[in-house]
Amino acid sequence: MEVALSTQLLTVAILSLQRQIYHNRGMNRTTWDPTYDFVIVGGGTAGSVLAGRLSENPNVKVLLLESGPPIQLTTEMLPTSFAFHYDWGYRTVRQQNAGFAFRNHSVVVNRGRILGGSHSINFAVYTRGNQHDYDSWANHYGAIGWDYRSVLPYFLRSQNQTDPKFVARNPRFHSTTGPLEVSTVPNPNPIQIRWNNALIQSGWPDGDLSDMENQYGTVIMQTTQSATNWTRQTTASAYVEANIGRPNLHVLVNSHVTRILFDNSGPKPKAIGVEFVRNQDMSQKFKVMASREVLLSAGSINTPQLMMLSGIGPRSHLEELGIPVLLDLPGVGVGLQEHQVTIMDFEVTNSSDIINVDQYNGLNVRNLYQFLLHSRGPLTGEPIAQAYVATGINGDINWPDGIVYMVVSQYAPNFDTVFANNYYDPANREAWRTYLSQYLNNNKHFVLGFSQFRPLSRGTIRLASTNPLHAPLIDPQYFSEPKDLVSTVKIAITALKVMESPLMAPYVKNTQIPIPGCERWWCIDRPLSQCYKYLKCMIQTNSYTTFHPVGSCSMGNVTSTNACVDERLRVRGINSLRIIDASVMPSVPNCNTNAPTIMIAERASDLLKYDNGLM
Repeated sequence: MEVALSTQLLTVAILSLQRQIYHNRGMNRTTWDPTYDFVIVGGGTAGSVLAGRLSENPNVKVLLLESGPPIQLTTEMLPTSFAFHYDWGYRTVRQQNAGFAFRNHSVVVNRGRILGGSHSINFAVYTRGNQHDYDSWANHYGAIGWDYRSVLPYFLRSQNQTDPKFVARNPRFHSTTGPLEVSTVPNPNPIQIRWNNALIQSGWPDGDLSDMENQYGTVIMQTTQSATNWTRQTTASAYVEANIGRPNLHVLVNSHVTRILFDNSGPKPKAIGVEFVRNQDMSQKFKVMASREVLLSAGSINTPQLMMLSGIGPRSHLEELGIPVLLDLPGVGVGLQEHQVTIMDFEVTNSSDIINVDQYNGLNVRNLYQFLLHSRGPLTGEPIAQAYVATGINGDINWPDGIVYMVVSQYAPNFDTVFANNYYDPANREAWRTYLSQYLNNNKHFVLGFSQFRPLSRGTIRLASTNPLHAPLIDPQYFSEPKDLVSTVKIAITALKVMESPLMAPYVKNTQIPIPGCERWWCIDRPLSQCYKYLKCMIQTNSYTTFHPVGSCSMGNVTSTNACVDERLRVRGINSLRIIDASVMPSVPNCNTNAPTIMIAERASDLLKYDNGLM
């Protein structure tokens, strides 16, 4: 029996208020101690883990500073379309080899500005990467202690695997005792199951993305969600909110760090605290001291930005902006890597093959009522079917270099919203209107995505100004290495061949309209998988960020010119300052980077405890 709308509305109002009160508890702090043992800059994926682990010792005082607000109800819901109010709104500088569809060839760079960081606004996918990724960190880059055998226990320590099938199948790769729930999203769409089966029948094994030794395969991806109520689980909810009652853990939200403070009286500068502002009000600055260490966990964009604002970075760049040079460290902001993803639009021929697509219309009373009261409906998740691909160009079956995935999603209901959200070049407005008209309000729409997951291209982070609130200059230099484009095209061809096979072709159809800017390469005489120049054009024209920037303050040995931190994550040439986030990865692993970032923070917490005599 349908519950009356007025009853649903009242229930939603009460439960929403209760949820937000829960998230706000302990977050309304307006005072803080003058000194803490550890001051953590950034309450994202890594910073939240550090705050939870270091505060386990009741004799250690920890301060966590986050620029954004507490967790919000809308970020508990997995559909990402509700979360972008909590995004930094960054974009790349003009790209020479990518982003041709967008204004000034500038690609959106999604970064979370909220407790939980990008883990609060991304797809919450849980994958770990390949054993060779981590062996390469140790053997090629000199990051001793970060090889596969050494890091595996730290992946396990954070995980609470809620799906007994995975535990029974691969007990060596799963833990059920960690604070962060990892779950199999319920109710994948029939078309995704069909696609998964088509891949298996085409030779892909049925996979487990936590198995770092046997990645090659296909699977309905797991996410960090509660298997009890299907809310998003972030490190902020699992490590910070769950422990907010600890008297030695203080959290300051809406607090943006503008500068690291140093004592220069010794042979090497020593980090002794930070300066920050509240609610982005630059008229009043505050200071807080760290008696043991300052820990930078602001992420691959903001960590190098803060380092350079504090006088640590390439001398020539700092002097160009008039910043006094504390330490000439050329590797700061160098070595940035990011996965790009290209999506292709499809629709199913039978509407019964798609369910749970009411995302853009999802924040209505009925769906909120189903989510809050019954933990079901379109707000509970976005199931993603994924397969690893080995092109043979930059990866073999033991170390795949690409992924393809299928996700059922809707465009926003009207063209103007889609056009604005994707920052398309206004010069092609009408061409995009023609292309997108076939998918707007189309409840049979899904996307096929593909990405080069072991890119060679590297870019930089540089300061645009000395204002800490200004966005830095982000230049990933997508496809600057020609091999990346060649292998991405091959990944697309592999994916399309499966779509064109007898196992899939009767159930799906692709557009018959080329995307704007690639019309001249459109093939009318052959399958799309054989239309190489069009695929190349499409990839360079309409590719997006994947939330995976790494490497802008990388770790390694002293012979590496780009190594900002040593194998214990200590900033070279500075005492009592460490970087603990995705920026220290020497190379991007072939996976969604959230789980590796959690692993880094878990291991770093042990390093900190040991080096500070706390173990």
